[in-house]
Amino acid sequence: MLSADHYLLVKRSLLGEIFDGFGYPCNVISSGYRIVYVNRAFCRFYGYKLDQVIGLSPKVLLPKNFHSKKLNDIQKQIITKKKPYVGEIDNVTIKGRDIKIFLKIIPIIPVRSNNPVAHLSVCCDAGKKDAMLLSLVDHISNFTYQYDKRVKREEVKIKSYQRGDRQSEIMKLTHLGYSTKEIASMMGISISTVGFVKWKMSDKNGLFKV
Repeated sequence: MLSADHYLLVKRSLLGEIFDGFGYPCNVISSGYRIVYVNRAFCRFYGYKLDQVIGLSPKVLLPKNFHSKKLNDIQKQIITKKKPYVGEIDNVTIKGRDIKIFLKIIPIIPVRSNNPVAHLSVCCDAGKKDAMLLSLVDHISNFTYQYDKRVKREEVKIKSYQRGDRQSEIMKLTHLGYSTKEIASMMGISISTVGFVKWKMSDKNGLFKV
């Protein structure tokens, strides 16, 4: 598959949806060891335009004096051992500016018994590691919440209180000793509604039958 086609495949996937809007650099490297996806933050961080970087080896991000042993250790970790790599390494921008980055590389292995089909990387300035990791958790959490709502919006109609839930909550609070007035205030509903539910549920349980 051509790198440009591979880019479109990732871009249109859920992975691409997640990381396009992430505020820190992200890229995907194919099994052929070529960059096949970068997000907007990557382009800002390294200075590359999209068409300049897609299809290149990720070695273009390494200084010319980068230690080969370090590179071999990284490749052994993510390819041979199929484990994530986390650490600080030296990188270089398109203009040749040296930067030290915090890097996290995650092998993408759809079938666990096989080799990685690609590798996902996120990075930042070494001094911003904690901020980046917090941002990553926050970004994915919010994205998945919004995505879940989008997918299910045709299936589920969300109400502040569905009737069964409201009745259940009123009875639980009643059994905990809260008064009708306290329950109404806590739930943001009228006192008469609480009173009616308590009467209805009590009558259903046969408390007023002789």
